[in-house]
Amino acid sequence: MQGRRLVFIMLTILTMTTFVVGCAAVNGEVEPLEDEIAELRAQTEDMVEQELYEERVGELEQAREQLHTAETEKTELQETVDGLELRLVEQAEEKQALQSEIDSREADLASKQNQIEQLREERDQLQQSLQTQLDETGEAEQLTEEIEELNETIEALESRVMRQNQIIQELEEKVEDIEEKERRLEELREENLRLEESLSEIMEADARHGGQGVVVTLDSEILFELGSDELVEQARYALDKLAEIVEEHADRPIVVEGHTCTVPLSPGAPFQTNWHLSAARAISVVEYLVETHGLPAEQFLAGGHGEYRPIKPNDTAENRARNQRVEIVFLPPELEQQILHPEFE
Repeated sequence: MQGRRLVFIMLTILTMTTFVVGCAAVNGEVEPLEDEIAELRAQTEDMVEQELYEERVGELEQAREQLHTAETEKTELQETVDGLELRLVEQAEEKQALQSEIDSREADLASKQNQIEQLREERDQLQQSLQTQLDETGEAEQLTEEIEELNETIEALESRVMRQNQIIQELEEKVEDIEEKERRLEELREENLRLEESLSEIMEADARHGGQGVVVTLDSEILFELGSDELVEQARYALDKLAEIVEEHADRPIVVEGHTCTVPLSPGAPFQTNWHLSAARAISVVEYLVETHGLPAEQFLAGGHGEYRPIKPNDTAENRARNQRVEIVFLPPELEQQILHPEFE
């Protein structure tokens, strides 16, 4: 825009100088005016070059800021992925330790079962010996006592074997639970990555992994007028695309959060504080998704944070615009009961 304005100024100056030269030619004053015109042209070219330089510098600064923001978001996503991979490694180590304990207990169980079999054979031999010597010697009573002691030992060992079996079963169930958690964790990570790609491609919005779910960020300026909670026409296009994705993930709880900057509301505004405004904007988004697309209301939670959770310092107009946003958080399905239906726990 500035470049076009300067070109227009140059054309105007050239036209005027041509007119002045023509007039000067009539009066015989061409040479002094030609020097002045040459100097004026040089000054105009310097002004154009300076304006174009400043415009390019502004574009480079803006591109540098966008690159810095993208690198920061990439770093956050990589930290989340690293955390998930660390959890998988810890789960694998715990599973290996439990499997080693199971193997050890199974070996101990096999040894005790061999002892039981040996004691049973010894008991049977003593009973047979007792039967044959019952009428011949006075050792029958002693043999009977030994048999009773052996029976008590066998019962104690059998009780310990039963307990070992219970422990092994509990450990095996724990291993199965860990394997199920590992499988679910891997599925959730892959599902989150697919969801992020889908949201980024379909909505052309900022989609990232944050905390326990996938976060979609929509700038307030594409959703609302300044200081208002009423959706503009442009917002419906973005929210219609969002509704398609929500329908594909009906098992996920959705949390809609409104955010503002630190600029106070104008006197006489319909909202008392930015906190009220941020909550009202989140509710407007949820109401549109529910009423227009028939999405289940019980799938959503809406809330506002006002200016208290900025993503940028509120020191420039651009940063304040980034802080004015609505975030849609897709939580994992397993949190549905805990978050949306806590009364049933």
